[in-house]
Amino acid sequence: MMVYIILACCNAALGGLTVWAPKKGVLLFTIALLLTPSFGAFDGWIYRNGLFYFDWYFIVLVIAYVISLTVRFPRRLLLDSWLLFVLAVIGLFGVAVSGRDVDKYVLRDIRPFLIIVESVIFFVIAKSRKISLSELTLLKVALVAGISPFLGFVLINSGIYHVEDLFYQANTYRYIGIGSYVSAVALIWMTHNAGRLFKLAPMIMVAAVIACVSAVILSGMRSLVAATIIGCLIAGRVRIGRLVLAGMIGATVVGGFLYVSLQAEVARVIQATSLSGLIAQLSTRFGPAMGVIAELEWWQWLIGAGLGTTFDIPWFVYRGLDMQNNSVDSMYLTLFVKFGMFAIVYLWLFLKYIGNAYMPAAIRRNVIIFLGVLGITMALPYQRYVIGIAVFSTFLTCLAEGFVVCRKPSKNVVYHVERPVCTR
Repeated sequence: MMVYIILACCNAALGGLTVWAPKKGVLLFTIALLLTPSFGAFDGWIYRNGLFYFDWYFIVLVIAYVISLTVRFPRRLLLDSWLLFVLAVIGLFGVAVSGRDVDKYVLRDIRPFLIIVESVIFFVIAKSRKISLSELTLLKVALVAGISPFLGFVLINSGIYHVEDLFYQANTYRYIGIGSYVSAVALIWMTHNAGRLFKLAPMIMVAAVIACVSAVILSGMRSLVAATIIGCLIAGRVRIGRLVLAGMIGATVVGGFLYVSLQAEVARVIQATSLSGLIAQLSTRFGPAMGVIAELEWWQWLIGAGLGTTFDIPWFVYRGLDMQNNSVDSMYLTLFVKFGMFAIVYLWLFLKYIGNAYMPAAIRRNVIIFLGVLGITMALPYQRYVIGIAVFSTFLTCLAEGFVVCRKPSKNVVYHVERPVCTR
């Protein structure tokens, strides 16, 4: 409890710093976000009463700017705000019709809304304060992201932090953190801009690529590995140099992941090497959702079963956890059960603000594909790690303002300048 209070106070202080010194506050918050252990095994340190430690950063920002009224939200956000409000009303309608009480399960379903709101707040702060970042700064952030999972890994395996959950005791060979997700997106960005970044800072880029690849391998997540490889291959498809880098990243990630998994004798990975084994695993993952969907009324196919709808997860028993969970291992199935056909609206908002709609189109497309693939077997709106993607995506929008396109007689050439001014 004491560690959580300290982390919450530090993040609240960083929120205050962001009000007075936006660029410094945003960068320090990002570094703190990456370096703080965020694996599920550390929930005793980072999570209390529905709030993660980083939520306090945004709480302070909202309070400060509401009081001062110094930040104006763009008009284009008003429609999205109304759509999010309508989704919340639809979710609460499901609660009222079903006769459920507003219990802890309903409150837990605030998280998917909160992650979008926090992403919007971070984006608006960065843009309204005209924060600009260099590619070198972003490379350094990527390097920190790649290194950060190993800090948590050492804490667990050195005995400094005692893990009580049986699941995490059996999975000490792997570590997933906010840095793991940021590393994946950073790899996509570095693949897309490989030539320019290598000329800018070759040593830092190589170190960042190695660190980020290692972080993705260390995650032990097949879905993250697959989504990263697909994102990098699409990012590198235009030029041979990018494609070579994407191929190297893909081969290294797959090879490293399989080596670590086989050395640790991970049954789920070995079983998934056969088609029947993979189908069996997906059936187990999606089974709880399919059971709920089969019992939906006709009108619930349209508007969903509402907030607080839970899924029976029988394999939580051995861990001593509540068998009723707010999500299953699929973003699409989870959202369909909650919102029915209106889940499409939530997905649009989620992809728009997590895979930031205001960053360069080529990068945005790759990040959205990455999120789409990852969401097949991950309930992303309920995961703490997604905040890292939102932060890094916002940084890419800040970076984009440092580039201008000057039309030449033969082709378009992109120049890096201090301000978005084109001189001929």
